[in-house]
Amino acid sequence: MIAIAMLLAAAGVPQQLLDEGDAANLAHTQCAFAVIRAADAAGLSVAGFKSKLDASCGDEERRLRNASIRIFRARGDPDPEGEARDAVNKSKAIVIEDYRKLPEQKRIIEEIGKVCGAHPDECRR
Repeated sequence: MIAIAMLLAAAGVPQQLLDEGDAANLAHTQCAFAVIRAADAAGLSVAGFKSKLDASCGDEERRLRNASIRIFRARGDPDPEGEARDAVNKSKAIVIEDYRKLPEQKRIIEEIGKVCGAHPDECRR
């Protein structure tokens, strides 16, 4: 989700902090995907999805933000709290935008399925 790879590239950051960041990022990502699946199955609007995401992944988001703060601090960033907040907010915005695009993506996949069903040889290329 969050550009944790950038965090991991930091020299001088203890491995334990990097491992904590990885674990927090994974937990947050898994939670977000679970909420996407549940919200889609329930037919939630984007606003409903945002509410469900906030209600469902708050602990994971806090854990990710706290791990990110520690990593940014170890890197010597002048505003580790702000950097972490911005990174988590960008990640959340991406998840929300992905959910917003989901109906169109599903429609496109359905259309591709129809074309492939009618012309299977064309889809194998």
